[in-house]
Amino acid sequence: MRAAKTWLQVVLSPIQASQKSFITGPALIPGYFSVEVDYVVLVLNGREDTKISFATQWLLYTKTLIDTRKLQHVAVVLLGNEHCNNKWISPYLKKNGGFVEILFVIYDSPWINGEDIFQWPLGVAT
Repeated sequence: MRAAKTWLQVVLSPIQASQKSFITGPALIPGYFSVEVDYVVLVLNGREDTKISFATQWLLYTKTLIDTRKLQHVAVVLLGNEHCNNKWISPYLKKNGGFVEILFVIYDSPWINGEDIFQWPLGVAT
C-alpha cells in the first residue's frame, strides 16, 4: 500500500513547473521523454488492436530504460477496453514480473484491488 500512496502523491500533487512536465500529441513517439526523472506516468490507449500496438511500443521503450537503470518508477493510466479485455498489459505489471508498479484503469475492471490497480475516476461515470 505504501507504493500506491507514493504514486497517488506523484499523480495528484499540485503541479509545479520545476517538477513535472506533460507531453502529448499524435506525433509523439517512444524516445521522446526525458530520462532525467524518477517517476514516469504513461497514459496509454488500449481500446483496440492498433492502439494496443502503439501502447506496446511505449512499454517496450520504457522497459529498455528500466533495464539500463535510466528510469526508476513507472505507472500507467490505461484507457482500457470497454469489455474489460486488457490482458495484453498483464505481463508488464510488476506483480507479474514486469515493471509497471501502478495501473490506473479507465472503465471498470475485475483487476482493481486498491493496492496496485485502481480505477481512474473518468471511468466511474460510464
